[in-house]
Amino acid sequence: MMIPIQPQAAFAAEIDAALYGVEWTPALPCKKAATSPAELADFLAARRPSHIHLLGLGIRNPKLAAYLAPFATSSSSVSLDSCWLAANAGRRNGPANGPRRLTRARDAAAALLGTAGTGAAVTTLALVACLGPAL
Repeated sequence: MMIPIQPQAAFAAEIDAALYGVEWTPALPCKKAATSPAELADFLAARRPSHIHLLGLGIRNPKLAAYLAPFATSSSSVSLDSCWLAANAGRRNGPANGPRRLTRARDAAAALLGTAGTGAAVTTLALVACLGPAL
């Protein structure tokens, strides 16, 4: 179970007490520097969790290296999440106020598949078109 927290060891201890031994994963918000790399390092040192999830931080973020650096000397594992779908979807918020990348790909997939395509098939084809070599 992931629980979003600000990186405060005292707050994490309160969650431990409230959950009575239930295993949980701290999820630290990193979008717009809600948690700094220094705060993350302090949390890792004080808390030593087995795993941390970094909310709003993806592999293309230019600050990723700074956030991952504290894990080099830690036994904690880390996972990332960056809302790629939301960042690439939208009908009027893309280039020239047009559709964004995933929305354009979904439109093309829907046209290609026609009425035979289900929502899942359209989305899958659109993701393949968008991610291509990254898959």
